[in-house]
Amino acid sequence: MRARPDVLAAEASLHQATAAVGIATANLFPNIVLSASLGSQALERGDLFGGNSEAWSMV
Repeated sequence: MRARPDVLAAEASLHQATAAVGIATANLFPNIVLSASLGSQALERGDLFGGNSEAWSMV
């Protein structure tokens, strides 16, 4: 029975509709993106890896 073309088409249609419901449900919630970076900066080469040369940002 599963090899019948009409059953396969109905199964594919159900799969597509279920995916559309999942996407619509996900779109009800806010989309939040967080990112951060950590680096090092200094005016002189010797100070580059010291404790006071840390630089970070958060967006």
